[in-house]
Amino acid sequence: MTRYCQQRDNHSCGPIALLNIDKFFGHRVTYKHLPHYSRWLRCRRPKGNDLGGTYTTAISQILGRASRRAWSKTKHFLRDGCIVVQTSRSGGHFYLMVTNGNGDIGVVNYRQYKYAAIQITPQKGAAMLKKAYRTWYVSKPTRRTR
Repeated sequence: MTRYCQQRDNHSCGPIALLNIDKFFGHRVTYKHLPHYSRWLRCRRPKGNDLGGTYTTAISQILGRASRRAWSKTKHFLRDGCIVVQTSRSGGHFYLMVTNGNGDIGVVNYRQYKYAAIQITPQKGAAMLKKAYRTWYVSKPTRRTR
């Protein structure tokens, strides 16, 4: 699997998701590009009652409308694209679902694991998508590194 970037704080899951989308599509982006993605998404640190982080509207402006697909269509889509998953409405987390050249399914920057990317079973992938609050099917890079 590609060497993906992992979130290093408690608020930049959205920018990390976009950065990893570009990595998935073969662009050479690193942690040094993270501030550009953060500004693009207007991602900010939590302050007081403000949860901070990335808002769903900011992700939707970049990736388009969220959608759902059957698992059979999702597996087919993952051959050439990736999926951004939002875990819950408020205070949610964004992570990426991808496949490698062998068709193995992986999740990138999933909170539960201490690694940037891990491999999961198709059954686990289907269950994760079923529990997701929103999903965006991404078929092209964002390329926002300037």
